[in-house]
Amino acid sequence: MRFASASLLVAGLGLLAACARPELPASTAPDPAASFRSEAEAGRAAEEGEWRGWFERLAALDAEDQATEPVYLRAGSERVVWDDAIAGELLDPEPPGPLPTILSLARQLRRAGVDLLVVPVPPRSAVFPEVARLPPGVASPLDGSPGDRPALAWPPLDWRLRLLYARLAAEGVEVVDLLGPLRAQRSGTVEVESEPPLVQRVFRRQDRHWTPYGAGVAATELSRRIREYPWFDGMRDTEGRALLVEQRFVQPARGPIAHRLSEAGVLGPGWPPEPVAVRRVRVRGEQWSQTDRDSPVLLLGDSFALAAHGLPDALLAELEFRLDVLTVAGGVPSAQLKALRFRGDGLQGKRLVIWEFATASLPLTDLWEPVEGIVE
Repeated sequence: MRFASASLLVAGLGLLAACARPELPASTAPDPAASFRSEAEAGRAAEEGEWRGWFERLAALDAEDQATEPVYLRAGSERVVWDDAIAGELLDPEPPGPLPTILSLARQLRRAGVDLLVVPVPPRSAVFPEVARLPPGVASPLDGSPGDRPALAWPPLDWRLRLLYARLAAEGVEVVDLLGPLRAQRSGTVEVESEPPLVQRVFRRQDRHWTPYGAGVAATELSRRIREYPWFDGMRDTEGRALLVEQRFVQPARGPIAHRLSEAGVLGPGWPPEPVAVRRVRVRGEQWSQTDRDSPVLLLGDSFALAAHGLPDALLAELEFRLDVLTVAGGVPSAQLKALRFRGDGLQGKRLVIWEFATASLPLTDLWEPVEGIVE
């Protein structure tokens, strides 16, 4: 575990191929672009078939309709229902837009021998579709209790986004799809210190962000992929997890969704705060230890990647080495890229960039402007 500095490690990796990836046998190598296209077709068929009423209902939801638990869908940008015109904009190769912006970064990184993992945070409504239940008497795939239909049996309700992922994959950009893992572990029991175990969902009820439990699900999926890189074993040390200290405790929080609904008179002022199981992972003897500027892995992201929401801690626990972390809250992808350029280090010593962003930012194409000059 290289807690002091990763620069010596990076120098020792110079003999490795610049963009080396583990080779898979040709007969079993997956085709991500084809998989995403197939999922998109399944989602399109579901929207035109048994899930048609669900999509129509979701498109009509307003904050005033959500007096109790369905506060997941407070903001319209959190939804998966975007029309085909917006879906077409996602695939527009001319800037501004997500496609040319992501491809621009990927090209710059390739020239410098740095890999890129694109990590979109799925819409909550694709993970928890039962919050958009139809009025009584209207047929719905979700009639009955939410547990009647396993989460993994649901079609990819964010299917328009998968057209973008397919295009990126066809251009050689790897997309880490978190929808399946987040659906499979939508809720779980978290052990906390000096208190009974707490059941947590992957997304908060009163805030649009994921819980530390959800961030842990994402970190596990990311770590599985990062461990496949040929340089990963060089990051380990015989001391390993023994140097890590982990704490879990409950922190009641009243999030901005609840505040806005209270201001609108939808929720009363006495609505209870949401208990969140916080996870803190530190290096023994240090107070702040999630990041290391010399790490060969950079986590670039929006507010979902902030320490407050648990992703840096979870990655430290999974990988047992620190990442370099650069976050710009506010959901403006171009601002994240500009901040990366203004650091002025040209990503020297980096082997991998993980770019996390909320899918809510994807249809806001004006926020996606390519930024050149990131890599020296």
